[in-house]
Amino acid sequence: MTRMIIAFLAVALLTLTGCGASAPKSDPSRMTATVSDQGIELTASIASPKFAPHALPQVDVTVRNNGKTSVRYIRYNGCDTGVGVIMQQGDAKTAYFDEKTEAPVACTEAITMADLAPGATIQASYVTLPVADMPPPDNGDHVISISFNRATSLDEVKPVVASLQVTVEGGKARVTEAEAVAAAKADARVVQWLKAHPDALVVGRWHQGRWLVRFASKSGTAPHEVEVAVAGAPAKVESVAWR
Repeated sequence: MTRMIIAFLAVALLTLTGCGASAPKSDPSRMTATVSDQGIELTASIASPKFAPHALPQVDVTVRNNGKTSVRYIRYNGCDTGVGVIMQQGDAKTAYFDEKTEAPVACTEAITMADLAPGATIQASYVTLPVADMPPPDNGDHVISISFNRATSLDEVKPVVASLQVTVEGGKARVTEAEAVAAAKADARVVQWLKAHPDALVVGRWHQGRWLVRFASKSGTAPHEVEVAVAGAPAKVESVAWR
């Protein structure tokens, strides 16, 4: 997943300015977080702290080197600005963000080190990166984390991190993966199959608005795989497919 996200980063909004460049004027109506660490000033802002699950905010980011020496950072491909943005609820990642671009950009996959000179600034805006197998974020409190990949080497990253406390509201109720698995296991057809395949492994994934719960076993008689589609709240089995 990390590799995929990094690969989609682009440079359409990346600007590097030399000494004397001024930071953008702050907007008091926006929600802003600023962190300063050893000369690096990281500022992130969004239009509002509350939004719907399918209308996640654009995150505007500025990284400025206020120190007297250059600061090294990692670029994971040719388009990487050195900044990553994700949203989490507890330990679970609930959304990934990609740099906003006007058109797709081809990026080299080489991992390199870059230098942010004294007084230089990186500015970029980030929007939600669609991930087909990730459900929309649940209602409630989330944290948007913004990190600048400061590093002394490719093996030693010392990121500068800022965070924004946000709230998702207005989303439709849906079941969790655990609830979907429980509903699938309770289906009479699956119950019978599990009796003959007690060692079955189970995994759930989100796909096109529903959970697909797959059971797989190498023992017993065929079929050796079962896929159960579960949707709704409370969970309801839509279909059972034997493979």
